[in-house]
Amino acid sequence: MKKVSRSCQALEKTSFIQKSSSSLQALSTASDLMQKLSLRQKSAIFCEQIHDNRADMGESEVATSEDEQVHNQLKYADVSLKEDVRKSEVSLQTEILKSKLDVNLPDHVPITIQSKSSQIDPLENLIEQLRRELVFLRSQNEVIAQDLLVKEAQNRNAEIELEHHRNQAEQNEFLSRELIEKERDLERGRTIITKFQSKLKELAEENKHLEEGMKEILQAIKEMQKDPDVKGGETSLIIPSLERLVNAIESKNAEGIFDANLHLKAQVDQLTGRNEELRQELRESRKEAINYSQQLAKANLKVDHLEKETILLRQSEGSNVVFKGVDLPDGIAPSSANIINSQNEYLIHILQELECKENKLKNLEDSLEDYNRKFAVIRHQQSLLYKEYLSEKETWKIESETVKEEKKKLEDQIQQNAIKVKEYNNLLSALQMDSDEMKKTLSENSRKITVLQVNEKSLIRQYTTLVEMERQLRKENGKQKNELIAMEAEVGEKIGRLQRFKEMATFKIAALQKVIDNSVSLSELELANKQYNELTAKYRDILQKDNILVQRTNKLEHLECENASLKEQMESINKELEITKEKLYTIEQAWEQETKLGNESNMDKAKKSITNSEIVSISKKITMLEMKELNERQRAEHSQKMYEHVRTSLKQMEERNFELETKFAELTKINLEAQKVEQMLRDELADSVSKTVSDADRQRILELEKSEMELKVEVSKLREISDIAKRQVEILNAQQQSREKEVESVRMQLLDYQAQSDEKALIAKLHQHIISLQISEATALGNLESVTSKLQKTEARNLRLEQKLDEKEQVLYYARLEGRNRAKHLRQTIQSLRRQFSGALPLAQQEKFSKTMIQLQNDKLKILQEMKNSQQEHRNMENKTMEMELKLKGLEELISTLKDARGAQKVISWHMKIEELRLQELKLNRELVKDKEEIKYLNNIISEYEHTISSLEEEIVQQNKFHEERQMAWDQREVELERQLDILDHQQNEILKAAQKFEEATGSMPDPSLPLPNQLEIALRKIKENVRIILETRATCKSLEEKLKEKESALRLAEQNILSRDQVINELRLRLPATAEREKLIAELGRKEIEPKSHHTLKIAQQTIANMQARLNQKEEVLKKYQHLLEKAREEQREIVKKHEEDLHILHHKLELQSDSSLNKFKQTAWDLIKQSPTPVPTNKHFIRLAEMEQTVAEQDDSLSSLLVKLKKVSQDLERQKEITELKIKEFENIKLRLQENHADEVKKVKAEVEDLRCLLAHSQKESQSLKSELQAQKEANSRAPTTTMRNLVERLKSQLALKEKQQKALSRALLELRAEMTAAAEERIISATSQKEANLNVQQIVDRHTKELKSQIDDLSENLLKLKEALKTSKNRENSLTDNLNDLTNELQKKQKAYNKMLREKDGIDQENDELKRQIKRLTSGLQGKPLIDNKQSLIEELQKKIKKLESQVERKVDEAEIKPVKEKSAKEELIRWEEGKKWQTKIEGIRNKLKEKEGEVYILTKQLNTLKDLFAKADKEKLTLQRKLKTTGITVDQVMGVRALESEKELEELKKRNLDLENDISYMRTRQALPRDSVIEDLRLQNRYLQEKLHVLEKQFSKGAYSRTSTSEIESDDHCQREQDLQRENLKLSSENIELKFQLEQANKDLPRLKSQVRDLKEMCEFLKKEKAEVERKLGRVRGSGRSGKTIPELEKTIALMKKVVEKVQKENEQLKKASGILTSEKMANIELENEKLKAELEKLKVHLGHQLSMHYESKSKGTEKIVAENERLRKELKKETEAAEKLRIAKNNLEILNEKMTVQLEETGKRLHLAESRGPQLEGADSKSWKSIVVTRMYETKLKELETDIAKKTQSLTDLKQLVRQATEREQKAKKYTEDLEQQIEILKHVPEGAETEQSLQRELQVLRLANSQLEKEKAELIHQLEVNKDQSGAQSTVSDPDQLKEKVKDLETQLKTSDLEKQHLKEEIKKLQKELENFDPSFFEEIEDLKYNYKEEVKKSILLEEKLKKLSEQYGVELSSPVAASEQFEDEEESPADLPIY
Repeated sequence: MKKVSRSCQALEKTSFIQKSSSSLQALSTASDLMQKLSLRQKSAIFCEQIHDNRADMGESEVATSEDEQVHNQLKYADVSLKEDVRKSEVSLQTEILKSKLDVNLPDHVPITIQSKSSQIDPLENLIEQLRRELVFLRSQNEVIAQDLLVKEAQNRNAEIELEHHRNQAEQNEFLSRELIEKERDLERGRTIITKFQSKLKELAEENKHLEEGMKEILQAIKEMQKDPDVKGGETSLIIPSLERLVNAIESKNAEGIFDANLHLKAQVDQLTGRNEELRQELRESRKEAINYSQQLAKANLKVDHLEKETILLRQSEGSNVVFKGVDLPDGIAPSSANIINSQNEYLIHILQELECKENKLKNLEDSLEDYNRKFAVIRHQQSLLYKEYLSEKETWKIESETVKEEKKKLEDQIQQNAIKVKEYNNLLSALQMDSDEMKKTLSENSRKITVLQVNEKSLIRQYTTLVEMERQLRKENGKQKNELIAMEAEVGEKIGRLQRFKEMATFKIAALQKVIDNSVSLSELELANKQYNELTAKYRDILQKDNILVQRTNKLEHLECENASLKEQMESINKELEITKEKLYTIEQAWEQETKLGNESNMDKAKKSITNSEIVSISKKITMLEMKELNERQRAEHSQKMYEHVRTSLKQMEERNFELETKFAELTKINLEAQKVEQMLRDELADSVSKTVSDADRQRILELEKSEMELKVEVSKLREISDIAKRQVEILNAQQQSREKEVESVRMQLLDYQAQSDEKALIAKLHQHIISLQISEATALGNLESVTSKLQKTEARNLRLEQKLDEKEQVLYYARLEGRNRAKHLRQTIQSLRRQFSGALPLAQQEKFSKTMIQLQNDKLKILQEMKNSQQEHRNMENKTMEMELKLKGLEELISTLKDARGAQKVISWHMKIEELRLQELKLNRELVKDKEEIKYLNNIISEYEHTISSLEEEIVQQNKFHEERQMAWDQREVELERQLDILDHQQNEILKAAQKFEEATGSMPDPSLPLPNQLEIALRKIKENVRIILETRATCKSLEEKLKEKESALRLAEQNILSRDQVINELRLRLPATAEREKLIAELGRKEIEPKSHHTLKIAQQTIANMQARLNQKEEVLKKYQHLLEKAREEQREIVKKHEEDLHILHHKLELQSDSSLNKFKQTAWDLIKQSPTPVPTNKHFIRLAEMEQTVAEQDDSLSSLLVKLKKVSQDLERQKEITELKIKEFENIKLRLQENHADEVKKVKAEVEDLRCLLAHSQKESQSLKSELQAQKEANSRAPTTTMRNLVERLKSQLALKEKQQKALSRALLELRAEMTAAAEERIISATSQKEANLNVQQIVDRHTKELKSQIDDLSENLLKLKEALKTSKNRENSLTDNLNDLTNELQKKQKAYNKMLREKDGIDQENDELKRQIKRLTSGLQGKPLIDNKQSLIEELQKKIKKLESQVERKVDEAEIKPVKEKSAKEELIRWEEGKKWQTKIEGIRNKLKEKEGEVYILTKQLNTLKDLFAKADKEKLTLQRKLKTTGITVDQVMGVRALESEKELEELKKRNLDLENDISYMRTRQALPRDSVIEDLRLQNRYLQEKLHVLEKQFSKGAYSRTSTSEIESDDHCQREQDLQRENLKLSSENIELKFQLEQANKDLPRLKSQVRDLKEMCEFLKKEKAEVERKLGRVRGSGRSGKTIPELEKTIALMKKVVEKVQKENEQLKKASGILTSEKMANIELENEKLKAELEKLKVHLGHQLSMHYESKSKGTEKIVAENERLRKELKKETEAAEKLRIAKNNLEILNEKMTVQLEETGKRLHLAESRGPQLEGADSKSWKSIVVTRMYETKLKELETDIAKKTQSLTDLKQLVRQATEREQKAKKYTEDLEQQIEILKHVPEGAETEQSLQRELQVLRLANSQLEKEKAELIHQLEVNKDQSGAQSTVSDPDQLKEKVKDLETQLKTSDLEKQHLKEEIKKLQKELENFDPSFFEEIEDLKYNYKEEVKKSILLEEKLKKLSEQYGVELSSPVAASEQFEDEEESPADLPIY
């Protein structure tokens, strides 16, 4: 802004200079013209100019007057406007001249031909000048336009800055308000704390006293009971502590030691004072705001006025102004001569006026000069007067001081004279007296003289001692000064040293840091070494594993090869089998034909030969065909194999090609990147320096820095030394000067002394001699000291040297010792390492071994292959031998057949075929045998593997099941423990409440105003209530203990059942596979016994049996382990249960103790009350006394407050001193640290030497370690050398390890799953934490950016802050409204969060219920799955029978207890029951009301949230529309946004107003809808009540039936039974009502849940949609911004267009005017001007076309700025994120619940199916056995009943917990209400006691006498009442002994009638409750909020009224007027009506 203002000033200066120059030019041209023109023309022009000047003067005056009023911001604009006006005026003058010269001359003036020719030349010159001026003016206009644009930009910037300042001010004000509110809250909290502390102290003291009183009462009662003599007599209990307490209370009431009301009053006064101050400040601020707003309004009006004027002036620039001349007189023609004459006359008049004015001005100037002179003279005189006055003042001061001194002297002289006169008078009186008297006086005088002499001597002694003391002190002073100087020097040196050390240390640290940066830390080195060692170890392990893997792979390859060969053999065999089958088939056919032919004996030989030949040919053909078929099949198979081989190879090639292509692509990428990196590195290398050079430079720099630091240190040392020397020299000079002065004074005294007498002169000489001797002695002593110091130094040096020698000798000795020890240690280590690694191998050798191993393995493989080949050859050879043997046999057979002659050929052919078949058969048999053996072996192996797999799977399943069961058991146990904890917490809370009630009972005494019997009745009632509560608590404790025991027994039984079932199942599972395998083996053995080769199979079977046994043993061991673990877990559970029981017993014991103590307290308080005398009635005097005391207390409070202020100041001072001391301590610590650093340096040097030695040691240790490692390697190599026996062992162990590994894998999988779950949970947590941190970091970054920008803006805008304060104050009101809205929104958010938390809690509760149900289902399923049905059901029946027996025993116990109880307690019990029921109903009603209120509040909160969300979405829609519109518009820039900022604030205001109106409408609508939602709640309550009534009726009927059916054995027992039943019925009713309430709550929650979820989903969808739209809009905006960004905003372009229009209009006018001058302008100039015009028009049209659309869209879319939109979008994003997170959480929870529900439903269905199966199986199994069927039915019935009971118990426990919570809340509210009412009543009582006026002391005495009389009467009445009470007690005791059964019956009947009446009352109460509920339902949450507002207002009004009453009291006391406070009386009356009668208030 500064720069802009400077530029504006510069522009103004330049424009002014230009104007002045242009005006001078214009004047010069005008003067030339005037000279050339005629007189007439001159006069006309002159007149017009004068007229113009006058107009200018008038306008300038107006402008100046207005400029003074306008704000500073508009100065620049005004200046620019004035400049425009002046320029326009100049242009107008020029235009007028043109018009005059061009137009008027030819029209009016008749000129001759001669004058025309003479006038052309000057006119042309003038026209040229005018043209030049036109060009100049145009340039000036352009400059002005630019200035205007600059100023407009400045105005916009100013407006933007204003807005920024407003926002900042709003924020500041908001923060200040919050601060003030918090301070107020703090003060309130402090006052409340002080109140409570005082009350607590009082209550504690009173409780102590009451406890003592109660104890004493108990003792007195016991004594009374012990004494048998005392009966009905006048016995009075004497209790001292009670009497003391009563006296204390009376003294308190009388004296007013402490009154809480006064304290409260003082606090109220303070608060009122503060409130008044705040109100005054508010008023002042409002006044200021109003003034500022008025000023702003005025300023705005002025601005508008000026803007209008500027617009008018701009419009008037273009228009032609016609100037009128002087009107001619009538009758005269307008000829040129007359006009000239008239003009001349007018000129003369004007000249005369001008002369007059000049004269006047001169006169005024003269007078001004005179006045100035006079003023200067007066000033001079005034200055002279002031000087004189000052000098006189100084003289007067000096004189007054001298007079004062003289006065003092004179007063001293007067005192001396008075003493002398007294002495003379005494002497005269002595002389006048007689001789005796004279003697007496003389003796007295002599005595006085002696006394004076003695005094004189003592004074002389004192003087001498003082002189000596002075000498000593002077010496000490001198010493201390010297010490101080030395200390200062030392301290300075030390500080300098330390500073130098610090600098050096910093330098060293920096150097070390540089070194450290380049080096690696020891820890990292050690880590690296560790990692290296670990890697080496891993490498060894890997090598070992490689060896093992190689072996395994070899085996696998071998097996694969075998498998492949076997498969090939199988295929070949199959094919051969097929061929043989075909051949056999053909042979059989041929054989059949032959047999047929053989049978036919009648055939001819010819036919036989034909058939034989045919058969031979057919057989040949068949063989040919078979051969062909075989060849073709073999070819086809070969081709198929080849095809598959080619196909696989192709596939491999393709895959390989693909891999190579991918790798090639990666390599190309890597190559390109490497090339880029190479280029980068080359570029860097070109600019870089070599490492040696850089290292040398760095070293050089370090050395230079070191030298520089050392030089600096030396310089600082020298400076310090010089400073210290200077200081010491100065001190010595000062000392020397002082000594010289003293010596001079002493010399002067000595000279005076010598001058007195000769003796004194001698003394002086002697003194001089002594001094000279002393000086010489001092010099001698100095020399001695120097010598001694030198001696000491030499001795010290010697000692140091000796010490150093000793130290070095010791160091040598220790070093030798260490060396020897280390050598020993090294030897030992080397020996130990040699022992350790005696057979170990190094890594290199190990690697060699591994290589040799691999080579050996390869060799082995080769040998194996050769072995296979040789075996194959062997087999082939065997086959050949077999063939040869067959051939031999065949030949022998052939020979035998050949011997026969018949059928030689046939036999030969058939024999050949048979031989071939036999050969094939033999081959096949051999191969079959081999194959069978291999198949058997493989089958056995496979069966073993399968068996192991199945067993492992079973074990895994068992383990999983066991884990699940254990988890379930633990979960159940945890849930039960949590429940028990909750129950215990509830019990604790109840106990605490009971204790509180007891304390309240003890604290709340009965009214002393009531008669004694009433007080006693109240006390007895309370005692009974307490007794009942104690009994109830005991009963509940017992019931809970029993329940606990039952549950624990049930748990144990269930666990035992589960374990037994698991064992049975496991055994069965183990047996089943074992039996199956055994059966298979037996069958195989049976088959194989038939075969000859069965030994092999037997061996395999034996092996399998052994394996199975081993596995069984392992499993048994595992089972034993698990059993052991189970036993341990059970023991732990038992211990936990025992601990729990012990804790319970302890708690019960504590409870009993508390109840006893509370009872004792209560009794003591009751006896105290009985003994307490009634309090005296307060009177007016007491009230007056009270008022005085109040005033004193108020004064004390004021003094206390002042003292507190002082205390605060003192504490502040103390804190400051503490800070100073802390700083000093820090300095000392710094010094310490420096010293420690010095010490550390010395230590480091020593350590360095030590470390060198250690390095040597470490080196030797490393060598030894390397030797050790080599030894170990050799050992390992030796140990790893494989042997045949080891291999066998390894193979055996491998088989065992495989089994174990499988087991371990199964366990590890389970562990891994658990770990994965845990890690996933941890990762989620970590991710959430990191996301939060990132969000925080992002926020901080954003804040930092914004703060940087804002700081820069603040620096720029700091100057304009003063100008913009007025506007800021007006914006305060807006800010307040916005802050209120913000607070409302925050409150709504908090409520929403609370509702959400509630929902989550409800969900957790539902989850817990689901878990419990699941557990129950699992228990049932396990129960059903376990044992066979009959055993299971029998066990269940037994359990149920046991439970029934237990319940019966409990019932019997209760009956016995009831019988034992006396008959007396019946009536009391019934009363207690009624009272309890009433209380319970009240609590229920209150609970229902509270629930209703909460639900209504939740509904209201949700509606508010909905409204806010709707508003937000509406805003988002608007923003979307604006963004879409912006997309259409191009050329959107930051300048446009800045231009629109001014409109934004106004639009925001309008929006807020609209929103307020909408909210008001909503509120009104809500109020109208108050009565709507009541009906549904009322109907629900009606249904509840009906249900309860029906249940009551049913129970009454049952009761009546039971009463009639029972036999009347004993009426007392029946009554007791009835009471029990009634109790049970009541409990049932309670539980049912609670269940109904809970159901209603559940239904409401279920209704609300889906609605909320749907809302969340909708919001999510909307948010996503908005995000998408926003992203699209931002993209489009980015494109638009990138493409169409013009430098100017739309308003600027508009202005430019307007200016262009004006320019065009001006040019057009000038053209027209120039056109009128015909024959002057040339055609070329005209053409140029026309071209310019056309260009301008074209530009105008382009601009119009370009900007028309933009302007139209601009006015529609520019409602809000893009910056604001971005900010709001960010805020929406944050909110959306939060909501999405919440929604996701809800969704997850919902999904989990759905999954759980689905699981539950599945389990339920499964259990149902199992139940049905069990039910269907039961009768099928048993059939006709009716007994077993009945038992099954009974068990089912019991099971269902048990389930129902369990569900009922669970529901009841939940309802009980809920009810207890509600009761707690109700009690808390009641306590709060009681406290509040008590406070109010105390205030009212204080207000009541208004003093009626001052009375005399006599009236007070009379009142005291009256009070004493009343006291005595009351005491007598009290004694009588006590006597009557005792008599009544005796009578009642006598009557109670003699009681008939008839009376008991009557009592029972009375009780029954009372019960009925109570039932009726209950019904009435229910009806009332319904009515109340209906009324409550009619009310909306807004109604309750209004009530709360009214309450708050009422409280404030009460406070105000109290303040006003106090003021009234003061006024009445001042003026003596009596006043009665009707407000207090009315309040008291209302409080009495509202407060219950039973509650006594103190």
